[in-house]
Amino acid sequence: MPGEDATKGVRPLTSVELLDAAIWREIGSEEPQPAAAFVDALSTLVGRWLLVRSDTPDMDAITLICQTRGCIERGISEQKRTNFDAPEWARNAFDEGVRYHGPR
Repeated sequence: MPGEDATKGVRPLTSVELLDAAIWREIGSEEPQPAAAFVDALSTLVGRWLLVRSDTPDMDAITLICQTRGCIERGISEQKRTNFDAPEWARNAFDEGVRYHGPR
């Protein structure tokens, strides 16, 4: 209806969805990608962000790595580890919930 708020009923993106979109933008392709492409894109994004936002990007990167490792370890102990079942991740793999429930 005219005059109504156009954003009504639209939910904000989650932090994971925003990060996923940023990674796909960094990759610059809608085609399926090997897992290494995501690690490379994420490291580029984090590195660039640290260069812009941090007074000590090298030290903050080390701190980030250590804290990330801790979060991963806690997550593994809290729930079963899940991985994608293909060596390539499709653009919509997160939306479709395509997962592999086994050891890495």
